[in-house]
Amino acid sequence: MAIFPLFRKKEKIESKSNSNQFYVYAEQGNLLDKNSSVSFKGEIVQNEIKFPKELGEQHPFDFSVTEGLYKKFGLVTGVVDKHVDFIVGGGFYVQCDNPNAKTLIEQFMQDMNFDTLLRTWIKEALIKGNGYLEIGGKKNEAPAGLKPLDAKYMYVKRDNKGKIEEYNQYFGKMNQFNISKVTTFKPHQIAHLKINCVSNDAYGIGIIQSSVTTINNMIGCDKDMHTIVSRKANSPYHVIMGDREKGIAPPQSEMEAFGKKLEWLNNKHEWVTGPYTEIKAVDFGSVGDKFEAVNRYDLDMLIYAFQTPEVILGKGKIPQGIAKMQKETWMRHIASLQAEVEKVIENDIFKRVLQADGMGDVHVEFEWGSPDESDANERIEKINETLKNSFVLSPAFIQAMEQELARLYKVELPQNPEMEKKAELEQEQPKVPGSNRNITNPVANEYVSPSMQESMLMSVREWVDFNYERYMEKVLGVTMMDNFENLQGFTTAELSAGKFSGTQVNKLREVLIEGFRRNKTLGWIVNEIQKKVKPQNLYRMKGGELVTDADGNPILRLGSEARAPLIARTETVRLSNRGAIVHFKEEGVEQLQFVSSMSERTCPLCSSLNGRIFNINEISEDFIPEATHPGCRCTLINVR
Repeated sequence: MAIFPLFRKKEKIESKSNSNQFYVYAEQGNLLDKNSSVSFKGEIVQNEIKFPKELGEQHPFDFSVTEGLYKKFGLVTGVVDKHVDFIVGGGFYVQCDNPNAKTLIEQFMQDMNFDTLLRTWIKEALIKGNGYLEIGGKKNEAPAGLKPLDAKYMYVKRDNKGKIEEYNQYFGKMNQFNISKVTTFKPHQIAHLKINCVSNDAYGIGIIQSSVTTINNMIGCDKDMHTIVSRKANSPYHVIMGDREKGIAPPQSEMEAFGKKLEWLNNKHEWVTGPYTEIKAVDFGSVGDKFEAVNRYDLDMLIYAFQTPEVILGKGKIPQGIAKMQKETWMRHIASLQAEVEKVIENDIFKRVLQADGMGDVHVEFEWGSPDESDANERIEKINETLKNSFVLSPAFIQAMEQELARLYKVELPQNPEMEKKAELEQEQPKVPGSNRNITNPVANEYVSPSMQESMLMSVREWVDFNYERYMEKVLGVTMMDNFENLQGFTTAELSAGKFSGTQVNKLREVLIEGFRRNKTLGWIVNEIQKKVKPQNLYRMKGGELVTDADGNPILRLGSEARAPLIARTETVRLSNRGAIVHFKEEGVEQLQFVSSMSERTCPLCSSLNGRIFNINEISEDFIPEATHPGCRCTLINVR
């Protein structure tokens, strides 16, 4: 979401074609992306390359010219870099109602070093009008990588309706065309970012091309000014020799000899001349003033074309009110560019990542952060003004704005159950025993001494006889040996009810071991369970048989989409606790304390057990006292 306006509306249009449902997001007048299956009657004018036309359409200008201006002309360099800084500098993040999709995209961006790629890609598009990112891998697979390509060598080939057929890359000379040197990319292999695209053109023109004439004039004027100043900066001498009234003129040889002396004139030279020699310095006036108006005009034209206020470039002394208005106008300009970037990211990159993971119907929003503190303050003011009329706003809208305020203030809101679940998905696994303890809600009706409060706040790594590495070894050991009795089905009826087969249990074990060993987040484990274990709907059973309704249909107990998060949360905590118990027994610990993860989601039983101390002999490796249930987040810690 761009910074201005505060909220941008996206309209989801659903349509059907050949019984296959597709989705197109209408945004800022661009209704269809390059992969759309919709066909139009209207044709486009194609500017095909006269020779060789196999490449596609001709570039609207020589991209190397604007690239050269960026490299050699400081003003252009500064303007482009300012654009990139304001577009990307505030950071970015993703939003999605589906936590699995959000985690998947975040992991993808981290793996791809997306921040660096984004800057290179956007800078290329600003300079040459077109930024190309190669998306590696096959169409139905997750992208194997992202690689920026030089726009100078990329060509777009479209049909007469404007649909992109392919992208072609060619490094050779046009007058010595060799088709074997052409590299062809399918539309799904390229994310094409166009900046300042006119009508149905295949290419954008960027932010430099429209100002090339003005830039050339400015460079020419600058060169002329420096040439004249370098010649006239030191006033030349005009020497008169002889006496006009008496008609006395010196020989030519004497005048030439005196001129030679002037050629080597420096501050050490002194002459004594006769009465008939007169030396005067020639005054040309303020030569530089002649260029001031021209330079000012050219600079104004560039500022108008680049839409970059002087205050952004660090130049210009203007009243504060005007500067603020210019800044707001500039931010709207940046917001429009951000909208173009995020549209390509969401449609061409994120969509492919999600489709490869079986989540093609999920939409992930690419959101921009605020570039600087002043913009964040303006956003805060607008949200606060809106919240003054909260009596006419929906609770969901108010909650969204409160979360945005918390992000801008960089504080954490008290988590509601859903937010808490999302936060858990980002935690590394396995949890260190006792890391979820919370003394703000101690054991009911029991006194908690100051010493116990202090001990409960201590880091687990500081507890006597606790070694995290050995603890991890025990967690992996119990995971390898666990038979997952609560999940595995042994009869036909149990398998029909959705319990796991032996193959599914083994895949689950592999996912958990990998998650534990590499300290993966719970969200990652959820995704892997969905992809590899593929849980089905879970139906009710009684007496070893499926429970059915009056029509003989099995009664659903838990949907397939909800099973992976529940299994991941339950099994990671259960196996981590099993490993902890084995570790504590081997270390000779005599007592363990029950620590509940206190929140609105904590069940009454676990709340009542919070802080209670047990002798370790009362606890078996497979049993946490009275509180083993699906979704339990409670742990045991050693008591010294």
